[in-house]
Amino acid sequence: MAKRARQTRQHILDVASALFYQRGIRAVGVDTVVSEAGIAKMTLYNHFDSKDALIVAYLDQTSKKNMTDLQSELEKSVGKTPVERILLILDLYEARIHSPEFRGCPFMNGIAEIADKEHPARKIIDAYFQELRSILQELLEEAHMREPKELAYVLCVILSGCLANSVITGDKEQVHHVRSTVQRLLESHL
Repeated sequence: MAKRARQTRQHILDVASALFYQRGIRAVGVDTVVSEAGIAKMTLYNHFDSKDALIVAYLDQTSKKNMTDLQSELEKSVGKTPVERILLILDLYEARIHSPEFRGCPFMNGIAEIADKEHPARKIIDAYFQELRSILQELLEEAHMREPKELAYVLCVILSGCLANSVITGDKEQVHHVRSTVQRLLESHL
């Protein structure tokens, strides 16, 4: 029985996640999730206390998946230089932008839709960007670059800017446009 409950919870979360990402967190109501998931409203509330709890679960799951994917790719790239590994992160962002379902960064979208700075989803979003900066800083330190903390912040801004600008302009080549600049920036900090 517990396995079925976990499967039902995951099904609800998967449906809500797709809807939140494609249509927007605030644009999707509980009734839409219930309808699309093919469940009763009570079933949703048996697994999630509120829509806010569902939003938190969506962002938490997305954060964990993104970080797992990133760490997996970095583990596969052992043996490459830290600069090559940082450029690999750019490649991952480029692949995300070229994905047919791409609609921007789910965390930046979340920030735009959740004004309350005390909302529990904001903590997940903040933690995601802190973890990304931490990973970048570790790679920069491995490369013995000057000012790794500051450079990690700059790289996060560049990555976020690529995601945002690709949505704004419709130009899917954002990463391609900044790649050589990032490479020069990294080399200037060696």
